[in-house]
Amino acid sequence: MASNTDESSPNPYAAPVPVDAVPEQDWGTGTVIGNAWKIYAEHFRLFGLVALLVWLPIEVVMVLWDDLLLESSGVSGWLLNIIFAFATQWLPEAIALCIARSVIAKEKPTFRNSFRQGVGVWLWLAWTNLIATIVVSLGFILLIVPGIFLSIRFSLCNAVVVDERLKGTVAMRRSFDMTGSHFWPLLGLTALMIAVVAGLSSIDLLISGPIQVHSNWTTSLGWQVTMAVIQDTLMIFPSLCFYFYYHRIKMDEVTLEPLVPAAS
Repeated sequence: MASNTDESSPNPYAAPVPVDAVPEQDWGTGTVIGNAWKIYAEHFRLFGLVALLVWLPIEVVMVLWDDLLLESSGVSGWLLNIIFAFATQWLPEAIALCIARSVIAKEKPTFRNSFRQGVGVWLWLAWTNLIATIVVSLGFILLIVPGIFLSIRFSLCNAVVVDERLKGTVAMRRSFDMTGSHFWPLLGLTALMIAVVAGLSSIDLLISGPIQVHSNWTTSLGWQVTMAVIQDTLMIFPSLCFYFYYHRIKMDEVTLEPLVPAAS
């Protein structure tokens, strides 16, 4: 007997995916970067606010901590500084990914809602990255290759935490499973993003060096603050690229799900 199920009909058991949220499903790394850039450019004001209102205050606190407290607080202050720096760096990341998540879900992102959502997953993000960093560091200590392998396989942890609300080793396992057949493209994407970050850092050093030498303290501080905001805003883009790669894999998972349950 012929099946009444239309093979072209949508999967009733799949998670809902917003229509036209992403232009296509068979997209390569170039398309991933292009989609990330499109969202980045269209919502640049929001990402700039993340850098200005979240990243910059964190960096100011860290600078004051180093200059005023670290010298007199000894080893305990040094450890607290490391903990504070590691924990707080994931808050802007969480907010930026929540903005991207709203865009993909065809919702209008706002700084207030994204901030609230980011704070909700911030500590999960920090905890997951702490475990992943320890595991990857052990891989680098044992041998360079395992460290590189693990860093790529865990590269989607942040997207998993924000999008699926998983955390810790569960999020790491999810990222590990998702990246199984995408190792080489993700390695290439990682290398490209490292090159971009290195290029931005080089430009900063070339420009800021002469300014700090030939200007007064106020001008030098103003330049540092300006470059910090610019760099922090630009550094959001690599995170968006990995988030869109995660979304690409997730779209493939939905597409590959069976249209009907298996017969018992």
